[in-house]
Amino acid sequence: MSDASSKDYALTYTSDPSCVVRFVLAGDALRPTEVTQLLGKEPHRSWAKGDEIRAVDEASNFKPRRTKLTGYWSIVPDSSRHDELGHQIQRLLALLEDLPSILRELIAKYNGEISIGYSSSETSIGVFLEKETLSRIHSLGLSINIDVYPVLEEQ
Repeated sequence: MSDASSKDYALTYTSDPSCVVRFVLAGDALRPTEVTQLLGKEPHRSWAKGDEIRAVDEASNFKPRRTKLTGYWSIVPDSSRHDELGHQIQRLLALLEDLPSILRELIAKYNGEISIGYSSSETSIGVFLEKETLSRIHSLGLSINIDVYPVLEEQ
Protein backbone atom coordinates (compact mmCIF):
# COMPACT_ATOMS: atom_id res chain seq x y z
CA MET A 1 0.00 0.00 0.00
CA SER A 2 1.35 3.43 -0.90
CA ASP A 3 1.62 6.40 1.44
CA ALA A 4 -0.91 8.36 -0.64
CA SER A 5 -3.76 6.01 0.19
CA SER A 6 -3.07 6.35 3.89
CA LYS A 7 -2.77 9.19 6.37
CA ASP A 8 1.03 8.82 6.13
CA TYR A 9 1.20 10.87 2.92
CA ALA A 10 2.16 14.09 4.71
CA LEU A 11 5.30 16.08 5.40
CA THR A 12 7.35 14.77 8.32
CA TYR A 13 9.06 18.04 9.36
CA THR A 14 12.20 16.10 10.28
CA SER A 15 15.76 16.11 8.94
CA ASP A 16 14.70 13.20 6.71
CA PRO A 17 13.50 14.90 3.48
CA SER A 18 9.84 14.47 2.58
CA CYS A 19 7.78 15.84 -0.27
CA VAL A 20 4.06 15.76 -0.99
CA VAL A 21 2.34 16.73 -4.20
CA ARG A 22 -1.36 17.37 -4.59
CA PHE A 23 -3.82 18.73 -7.12
CA VAL A 24 -5.98 21.42 -5.55
CA LEU A 25 -9.16 23.24 -6.54
CA ALA A 26 -10.30 26.05 -4.25
CA GLY A 27 -12.93 28.75 -4.28
CA ASP A 28 -15.82 30.20 -2.33
CA ALA A 29 -18.42 28.68 -4.67
CA LEU A 30 -16.75 25.25 -4.85
CA ARG A 31 -19.09 22.42 -3.86
CA PRO A 32 -17.03 19.27 -3.22
CA THR A 33 -19.86 16.84 -3.97
CA GLU A 34 -20.43 18.51 -7.35
CA VAL A 35 -16.72 18.32 -8.26
CA THR A 36 -16.58 14.67 -7.17
CA GLN A 37 -19.63 13.84 -9.29
CA LEU A 38 -18.35 15.71 -12.36
CA LEU A 39 -14.92 14.08 -12.22
CA GLY A 40 -16.00 10.63 -11.02
CA LYS A 41 -13.11 10.66 -8.55
CA GLU A 42 -13.17 10.71 -4.75
CA PRO A 43 -11.02 13.47 -3.25
CA HIS A 44 -8.16 13.00 -0.81
CA ARG A 45 -9.57 15.94 1.16
CA SER A 46 -12.49 18.26 0.56
CA TRP A 47 -14.81 20.75 2.25
CA ALA A 48 -17.19 23.56 1.39
CA LYS A 49 -16.96 27.17 2.51
CA GLY A 50 -18.61 27.43 5.92
CA ASP A 51 -18.07 23.76 6.87
CA GLU A 52 -17.24 23.32 10.52
CA ILE A 53 -13.61 22.85 11.44
CA ARG A 54 -12.89 19.80 13.55
CA ALA A 55 -12.70 20.39 17.28
CA VAL A 56 -9.43 21.50 18.79
CA ASP A 57 -8.12 21.21 22.32
CA GLU A 58 -10.54 23.36 24.30
CA ALA A 59 -7.96 23.80 27.08
CA SER A 60 -5.64 25.59 24.66
CA ASN A 61 -5.44 29.36 24.51
CA PHE A 62 -5.34 29.08 20.72
CA LYS A 63 -8.87 29.60 19.41
CA PRO A 64 -8.97 29.09 15.63
CA ARG A 65 -11.91 30.06 13.50
CA ARG A 66 -14.76 27.55 13.59
CA THR A 67 -15.60 27.35 9.89
CA LYS A 68 -13.71 26.89 6.62
CA LEU A 69 -13.02 30.12 4.73
CA THR A 70 -13.33 28.65 1.23
CA GLY A 71 -14.23 25.47 -0.62
CA TYR A 72 -11.44 22.93 -1.24
CA TRP A 73 -11.03 19.69 -3.20
CA SER A 74 -7.76 17.78 -3.63
CA ILE A 75 -6.32 14.53 -4.90
CA VAL A 76 -2.85 13.05 -4.43
CA PRO A 77 -0.81 10.62 -6.53
CA ASP A 78 -0.29 7.01 -5.57
CA SER A 79 3.21 7.76 -4.27
CA SER A 80 5.34 7.82 -1.16
CA ARG A 81 6.34 11.09 0.47
CA HIS A 82 9.92 9.87 -0.03
CA ASP A 83 9.60 9.43 -3.82
CA GLU A 84 11.41 11.96 -6.00
CA LEU A 85 9.41 15.09 -6.76
CA GLY A 86 9.47 14.41 -10.52
CA HIS A 87 8.07 10.91 -10.01
CA GLN A 88 5.23 12.21 -7.82
CA ILE A 89 4.34 14.92 -10.35
CA GLN A 90 4.36 12.41 -13.22
CA ARG A 91 1.96 10.14 -11.33
CA LEU A 92 -0.30 13.07 -10.47
CA LEU A 93 -0.37 14.30 -14.08
CA ALA A 94 -1.25 10.81 -15.33
CA LEU A 95 -4.12 10.75 -12.85
CA LEU A 96 -5.36 14.19 -13.97
CA GLU A 97 -5.04 13.43 -17.67
CA ASP A 98 -7.32 10.41 -17.22
CA LEU A 99 -10.14 12.53 -15.75
CA PRO A 100 -13.04 13.85 -17.87
CA SER A 101 -12.39 16.93 -20.04
CA ILE A 102 -14.55 19.09 -17.73
CA LEU A 103 -11.48 19.11 -15.48
CA ARG A 104 -10.04 22.02 -17.49
CA GLU A 105 -13.18 24.09 -16.85
CA LEU A 106 -12.96 23.32 -13.13
CA ILE A 107 -9.27 24.27 -13.11
CA ALA A 108 -10.10 27.65 -14.66
CA LYS A 109 -13.08 28.24 -12.37
CA TYR A 110 -11.45 27.13 -9.10
CA ASN A 111 -7.82 28.23 -9.51
CA GLY A 112 -6.45 24.72 -10.11
CA GLU A 113 -2.88 24.17 -9.02
CA ILE A 114 -0.29 21.57 -8.26
CA SER A 115 0.70 22.19 -4.66
CA ILE A 116 4.12 20.93 -3.60
CA GLY A 117 5.27 20.79 0.01
CA TYR A 118 8.89 19.97 0.82
CA SER A 119 10.42 19.56 4.27
CA SER A 120 14.07 18.88 5.10
CA SER A 121 17.06 20.05 7.09
CA GLU A 122 19.04 20.39 3.85
CA THR A 123 20.42 23.90 3.33
CA SER A 124 20.28 23.77 -0.46
CA ILE A 125 17.02 22.78 -2.08
CA GLY A 126 16.57 22.69 -5.84
CA VAL A 127 13.67 21.80 -8.09
CA PHE A 128 14.10 20.58 -11.66
CA LEU A 129 11.13 19.95 -13.94
CA GLU A 130 11.61 18.62 -17.46
CA LYS A 131 10.14 20.68 -20.30
CA GLU A 132 7.76 17.83 -21.15
CA THR A 133 6.43 17.93 -17.59
CA LEU A 134 6.01 21.70 -17.76
CA SER A 135 4.20 21.32 -21.09
CA ARG A 136 1.76 18.81 -19.56
CA ILE A 137 1.14 21.13 -16.61
CA HIS A 138 0.58 24.06 -18.97
CA SER A 139 -1.80 22.09 -21.21
CA LEU A 140 -4.02 21.45 -18.20
CA GLY A 141 -3.98 25.15 -17.32
CA LEU A 142 -2.43 24.56 -13.90
CA SER A 143 -0.31 26.78 -11.69
CA ILE A 144 2.41 25.43 -9.43
CA ASN A 145 2.66 26.37 -5.75
CA ILE A 146 5.86 25.28 -3.96
CA ASP A 147 6.17 25.61 -0.18
CA VAL A 148 9.50 24.77 1.46
CA TYR A 149 9.55 24.03 5.17
CA PRO A 150 13.14 24.01 6.44
CA VAL A 151 13.78 21.98 9.55
CA LEU A 152 16.36 23.65 11.74
CA GLU A 153 18.49 21.21 13.68
CA GLU A 154 18.92 22.11 17.34
CA GLN A 155 22.52 22.92 18.17
